[in-house]
Amino acid sequence: MLVIETPRHSTQRNGVLRGQRENLRANTGSTSSSMWADTMKLPKPELTFRYMFQNIQGLPVDPRGHKHQQIGLAFKETDADAFGMAKLNLNFPKLGPVSQWYERFRGLKRSHSIHATNIHDSTDSNILYGGTALTCMGSCSHQAISSGKDESGLGRWVWTLFAGRNQTQLRIISGYRPNPDSSDKTGSVYSQHERYLRSKNDNRNPRRAFVSDLKDALEKWKKRRKSIYHRDGCQR
Repeated sequence: MLVIETPRHSTQRNGVLRGQRENLRANTGSTSSSMWADTMKLPKPELTFRYMFQNIQGLPVDPRGHKHQQIGLAFKETDADAFGMAKLNLNFPKLGPVSQWYERFRGLKRSHSIHATNIHDSTDSNILYGGTALTCMGSCSHQAISSGKDESGLGRWVWTLFAGRNQTQLRIISGYRPNPDSSDKTGSVYSQHERYLRSKNDNRNPRRAFVSDLKDALEKWKKRRKSIYHRDGCQR
């Protein structure tokens, strides 16, 4: 497990600083923003599929922002094959053309990407909390045969299906399970999901609904005999 506080000018590598190769252990403190991972080896060993996931706590509205540049640089420097993200925190229908998702990562060569946000919220703000994304890069992008989103339209997860050798298929899921909102803010992810569920006469807790609905999706996919790798940004 890895947890390292990185300075502003450094690119985070699953908790490993640029040029660092030592095996590190996580500290025992636990916070919602702690980084964790297996020790990353660079360059990436042969026959390795590297999947990274991070709750990014929001993209900047301006795609030229420093944080956005860090994420784009991390794509390239970590040798990641796929990068999952939670909490995009952007309301794309309210943003201009240059701020749309696919414009933000045009610099990535040979990439395949999917993202999802809550399509039911009517806010006029540029900020909409929540959302998930999954981007695959390099040669594996040519093995992506399909992608999809949480069918509820809440943007709780996205997935991409890859084709491998001997008819093997791998589905990777990037998801976000909302935290309870004690302040009951109308714009929180939890409140967004709760409003939608109540509009459908569904009294489930949004966190339980996430688990239940994702389980149903997993069962459906398992019947098709696909290998599944799941990572979500839930905070327990």
